[in-house]
Amino acid sequence: MPNARTVLGDIPVEQLGITLPHEHIILAPATAQHDDPRYDAKALADEVCKDLGQAVQMFGLKTVVDAGPADLGRDVEVYRQVAQRLGVNVIASTGFHRLTSGISLVWQIQELDAIEDYLVREITEGVGPNKVKCGVIKLASTDGAITGVEEKVFRAAARASKRTGCPIITHTDATGWAATNIGKRQLDLLLSEGADSERVMIGHVCATANLAYLLEIVKAGCYIALDQVGVHFTNSDETRAGLVAALCAAGYAPQVLLSLDHQGVWFPNRPPLAAAMTRHFGYLHQSFLPRLRHGGVRDADIEQMTVGNPRELLGF
Repeated sequence: MPNARTVLGDIPVEQLGITLPHEHIILAPATAQHDDPRYDAKALADEVCKDLGQAVQMFGLKTVVDAGPADLGRDVEVYRQVAQRLGVNVIASTGFHRLTSGISLVWQIQELDAIEDYLVREITEGVGPNKVKCGVIKLASTDGAITGVEEKVFRAAARASKRTGCPIITHTDATGWAATNIGKRQLDLLLSEGADSERVMIGHVCATANLAYLLEIVKAGCYIALDQVGVHFTNSDETRAGLVAALCAAGYAPQVLLSLDHQGVWFPNRPPLAAAMTRHFGYLHQSFLPRLRHGGVRDADIEQMTVGNPRELLGF
């Protein structure tokens, strides 16, 4: 039976429960925890626990995948504090964000093999003083293109996933969907290097209203994530709900996951654009799932998307 790799150790996938597969416990500059004297890990954990704790108590949320690799300020020790205090599963990411806001120069000039080995080490040996192992590989591309550096990272990640079985989750920019099916381009690149489509979740697909794009991706056998619920500047939740209903009606509920892309805490502070969004870790269950039910989506499909599919994706 496969296990999921959490910051407190591997657990049977049956223990994942209700899962948010693309969130952020913390977003920060990559070096903040090491070189900014204002950085207070306990205070950050306190702030996250107030938000996430409500979702745990009110809706039974059990697992959160943090989609922030090192270049987005990953702090596995904060994740461990949150997991221990709330009794939740937190899964950390290795990988890289997009070139415009991640992938430092040092990694840009590394050979593909070196990047692959780095990803494998973070999955199999761990990071930080407690050697916390990462349970997903996070990737991202810029707008509607995949830059040369990003392509190298995608190829390395596909090979690392093939070696370890670790799942891949991706970020796509809202602007990337207008002229091209950027999610399908990401998937095709990963598959060209031998990645297993059932180990891949293409993210932020709800930034488009083009159902045909989404059908093209799921027909290739991977998962897709409508994982920016409540992010109203990329799309409306009404449109997102319509996409989910259409996908379920077409029989693709077993390949759809739902999440928020919410940030529990920003360091040094939450920027105005993020502060203007009145979301929280319970927003999916409080606001969006009732909308789906009102639109005719069956409870069995909602259970599949929030419990069953994350269980299948995250186990290896």
